[in-house]
Amino acid sequence: MLGYVSITKMTPDLLPEMSFPYIMLMTTYPGASPEEVESAVTKPLEQTMASLDDIKEITSTSAENYSIVLLTFEDSVNTDVAMMDIQRGISTLSASWDDTIGTPVVTELSSDLIPTLVAAVSYEGKDPLSGGLCREAAGCHRHGSGAVPHVR
Repeated sequence: MLGYVSITKMTPDLLPEMSFPYIMLMTTYPGASPEEVESAVTKPLEQTMASLDDIKEITSTSAENYSIVLLTFEDSVNTDVAMMDIQRGISTLSASWDDTIGTPVVTELSSDLIPTLVAAVSYEGKDPLSGGLCREAAGCHRHGSGAVPHVR
């Protein structure tokens, strides 16, 4: 009886649910150089987000085709309220953006983002970086051979 209750009520979580005071904004800008991304996307986002309550630090990366802005909040922040404020700021800001700039993806960093299981495949005699390993493994599965040699 105890085993049945344990299995039916057990969750597959590796860690307890935790909320961290970090929120990441990732924005795409296809075809843009890092300098264009910085001036059109990253700097305006930083300026808009700097006015949020309980903001502790803003770090950003501007690269070819994308921008990542990481917001660090005080530990006492209510992230749900912060997310609403961020969405409001993005709505106002993105109205003036070029049509090729994507809508920022806003992600609250939490323990739920940490994978419970990580799997790896190796194949003796193949270079994993060449891509052949993935094609051959997928081919074995697709043709129903039933096994991939040396799966650990």
